[in-house]
This record gives sequence, structure tokens and C-alpha cells, in this order.
Amino acid sequence: MLTIDFETEGIDGNPVYNPPRPVGVSIKLGDAPSKYWAWGHPTGNNCTPAEGRAALLSALEHVARGVPLLAHNSPFEASILRQFYGWECPDPLLFHDTQYSLFLTDPYAFSFSLKPSAERILGLPPDERDEVRDWLLAHQPMKHKGITIVDSKTETEARHPWGRYICLAPGDLVGKYAEGDTDRTYLLHQKCYPQVVESGQLAAYQREQRLMPILCESTRRGVRLDMGRLEQDIERYRAAQKVSDDYIFSRLGEFDLAKDAELAAALDRAGQVTEWVLTPTGRRSVSRKNLVGRVRDPEILAHLAYRGVLETCLGTFAAPWLGQARRECGRLHPQWNQVRGDRGADGDLSGTRTGRMSCRAPNLQNPPNDFEELVVPAGQPPMMHMRSYLLPEEGMIWLKRDFSAQEMRILAHYTEGALAQAFRNDPSTDPHEAVKVIIKEKGGVDLSRKFVKITGFGIMYGRGVPNLSAALGVDVERGKATRDAYYAALPEVRELSNETRQRGRRGGFITTWGGRRYFREPNEERDLSYKLLNYLIQGSAADQTKQAIIDWHALRKPTDLLIAAVHDELNICAPAEETDAAMYRLQTAMDWPRFDVPFQSEGYRGPNWADIVKEKAK
Repeated sequence: MLTIDFETEGIDGNPVYNPPRPVGVSIKLGDAPSKYWAWGHPTGNNCTPAEGRAALLSALEHVARGVPLLAHNSPFEASILRQFYGWECPDPLLFHDTQYSLFLTDPYAFSFSLKPSAERILGLPPDERDEVRDWLLAHQPMKHKGITIVDSKTETEARHPWGRYICLAPGDLVGKYAEGDTDRTYLLHQKCYPQVVESGQLAAYQREQRLMPILCESTRRGVRLDMGRLEQDIERYRAAQKVSDDYIFSRLGEFDLAKDAELAAALDRAGQVTEWVLTPTGRRSVSRKNLVGRVRDPEILAHLAYRGVLETCLGTFAAPWLGQARRECGRLHPQWNQVRGDRGADGDLSGTRTGRMSCRAPNLQNPPNDFEELVVPAGQPPMMHMRSYLLPEEGMIWLKRDFSAQEMRILAHYTEGALAQAFRNDPSTDPHEAVKVIIKEKGGVDLSRKFVKITGFGIMYGRGVPNLSAALGVDVERGKATRDAYYAALPEVRELSNETRQRGRRGGFITTWGGRRYFREPNEERDLSYKLLNYLIQGSAADQTKQAIIDWHALRKPTDLLIAAVHDELNICAPAEETDAAMYRLQTAMDWPRFDVPFQSEGYRGPNWADIVKEKAK
């Protein structure tokens, strides 16, 4: 096995799209000692760039002969290899990554970073890291530029953490750090990979290996942004926001709209609230749902809701998107997270515990797009739709498909009851409507489709009666009665919920469709076994979506391009004259029979992500 770890200049933006220049590389072949080839540090180098390049390419020849390549965070290393050395792994299954094995063996871990993981699992303290950090903090090599390097462990909000400047430490000192990294990566692989294989999770591990280059390719290409229209609309909607602010201030007086307490006080002073709903901490709630029907002037409420959504669209999405696109030739380059991974600069772990994909910088998964209940104040423009600014490639059409009732079909697969039979009888069944009918027939209870849907998802998410009742907007007694009616109609759902809980309490595990294991989430104060049903359903959905991407990639033509994978939908683009065939290939990959109930996906196409039209089922 060949283990590598690059040390680089500071990361600027998305390292998969814009990999930083390497200043050295640590190479470890098999059990042999690691060696750091340093060429780009101010002092302490042991080779020229040409000599370091030759050593690396010579080592990579082993991979061409079938020797596995290993790294911690393979997309990062792969991007550097591609950008600066013109090298790509000939087979994705040859490129191993300890992040995958760490996640599969413990998806609940506090950290998936290399050194904390090695200390937790192998008992190896990060001594070399501390030596490099201490040198940088003591010598301050950026002081001449007015930059103070800080200890990011204690100053997480700092713009200049020491880790960004490792390239400025002496090469011989960094060598100990980098060699320690390849040693740790190798030892973690030796420890965790056999556990993956022995626990039957090899297929899940290889799914991540196959997916990695597909997502990296999508990241590098990025998504086109309609910059001209977005620039104009930012100005237009900032003016609209001011109109709403002025109306609110004209009725309530001026205050800081960003502070809930000041808004509550202003509403109270103006006598606008007929009855306050209090938060669990006893404060006056200014959430929209708690103000509806309780504000005397409905125009105030309309302007508050409108400017609140607009604030999110402008501040969280529009302005950052435009800034990134200006730097990146009119494109956004989201960084996709396959598994739960390293902590970012904000201290948060990337990725999800369920294995569902996520993305960041920018996050394409949660721009506001549902405005059905939003009342647009008179004279104001319709709310901006952030997805409308995302475009397919020139001359191409945006194609989207989403799994129809993905979680409900997976629930039906595992419960093997009336809902599964309903899907087999008619694959296009609306599951919530079907359950509504079953509840009426078996229990004589007539629930609305909305109540049935909220209850079904509440059971899957492990909501107790109090939380379910709150989601339904009813008292606890009625919430319990609604859940009991659901269980009475589909006793197999209760049985599955109870079975997953019992497994957790006995120290057992559940296995997702894709072969991943989840034990009970550790918690000294509470029994969290109830979460295992959610991990089973959501985890299986994550597996299915990833497998669909891999299968689509094998079927696609080179002109079929992956744009985004968001929750239960896949977005691609294809040439206008190829859209029917491209849509069929995507549908084939998504609807492939992987479960004991039939799956269907729904197709859409259009000029951008928002203005897409649903197709008739085929």
C-alpha cells in the first residue's frame, strides 16, 4: 500500500476545484518508514521541486501495477495529484480513504480529523503538530505583512489560524508533522479497514470509493450562475426590503429588526398583538406561526414575513453566490460531502450521520423555494427564487428527477405490510393517501392527508407524542390518538419501530439497505435507541441515492453532466437534442429495482433549476 500526504500553501476556497500548491509530500510505501520530500518551505528543504516530483511519480507507478493508494481525505489529495502532476487513479477502488472507514466504524464520532482520530483509536498524541504550531506562534512569519498567526484551537473565529501557514515553517520541522500524518493514516487503515470488512460493510466502503471521482468532477465543473440577472435583482430586492422596513417602522417605530426581543417590544408597545404565545423559556414568540391571527394589522405581519425571507435570500444566498461567481468566472463550485468529515473553520462537522450527502461553499441544499404560504405585501415584487439563477451548461437543458416517496417506500420495504402491497398493486400510489384510506377502513378514523403525512414522518424521525402533537398543532391527547390510529392501521410500523429500539437496547445494530451498521447512539443520560428507525430509513435512502449516481454515471453519455444531488433528487444537464435519451438514462438508474417494493422517480426539465416543468409519467 502507498500512503501519501501533501503539505500545501494555505487553502483558498474549495480545494477540490482550486487545490493549493504543494510545498512537500510525505510518502510511505507499505510498512517502510515515511519520508517527507520538502521543496517549498522557506528553510529546511531536502529536495528540489523536480526531485520531489520524480520521487512522487516513481512511487505512484506502484499504483499503476495494482498497489492500493491511501490518504486521509482522498478528494483533497486527488485534486492536487490531478492539478499539479497530471495524475489520476486508474481505478477508484484502488484509492482508499480513512475517512470512509472511520465513518463506517463509528458514525457518531466527535471528530473524523486525522490526528484526533489517531489519538482516540490508536493512542497516538499529536506531538509533531504541537511543535509546528508552537514554532509558528513564536516566530510569526507573516508579521511583516501585518498578519498575526493565532492558535485556532482557542480562537476559532480568527482569520489566520496557524494551520493555514504550515508551509512557512521549516521543512525539516514540518517533515516530522507530515511523516506522522502518513504513519497515522496507514495505522488507522490497518486498524479500521479490517473492521469494515469483518462487519460486512465492504460494499458500503466501495460505494464511497466509486462515488468520490464523480462528485469531484462535478465540483470542478461547477454550476453556471446567471450573474447579470442576479446583480440586478439584488438591487431590486434590497429596495423592496427597505420598503417593507419603512412600513414596519411607520407602524411600530424604529428598532433593530434583527433582534426578536426588540420586535416583540415594538409590537407590544403598539398594541398590535392580541395574545402572546410564549417560548419554552418564557419569552414572547415572534415566529410567524405564532403571530398569525394574533396581529391586528395583517399588513405588518405580511411585511415582517416578507422581509424576513428576503433577508435570508439576500444575505445567505444571493450576495455570497454573486461574490463567489465573480471570483470563479461566473460559476459556483460546491464542495460535496459524502460522509461525515472534518470540522471546518466554523467548528462544525461536515456531512451527516445518516450518510446523506451534503454540500457547502455554497450550500445548494436549502435555498428557500417554497413560498406558497408567504403573503406578498401589496406593491412588492414576488419573492426571489434562488434556484432560478442556477443554469445548465450553454446549449443544454436542466433535467431533474426526484424519488417519489423515497422514505415511505423504504419504510414499506422493511415493514412488509399493507403499504408495501399498495405499492406493488400500483407503483404510483400516494402513500399518505393510501394510509389515510387504511386508517379509515380499519379504525373508522377520518384523518386529513396532512395529519397522516406528519404522523408517518414523525414516527420515522422518532418523535415522541409531545413533539408529534406540536408538529400537528394539537394537544397531547389528540396527538397520541392520531399516532395510535396510524399504528392500528399499520401495526407492522409499530413492530418495526419496537424492533429497532429493542436492538439498540440489547447492544445490537440495524443494517441499512447499502450494508452500513448503526448501533445505538451513545448517550450517558438518555436512551437514544428510538433514533435507529430513522437511521434505517434515512441511511437506506442515502445508500440508494449514492448508488443511483454511480449507476447513472455508468449509463450516461459524456454529455450528460451531474450538477447537484439534493436530498431525494438528482440534477443533471444534457444537450437540447439529447434530453429525452438523457432523461431515460437518469430514470433507469433511479428506478432500478433495489428494494422489495417498486420505486418511481418524477422527471422535470427546463431552462434553470426553478423554471422546470414536470413531465408525464412514462
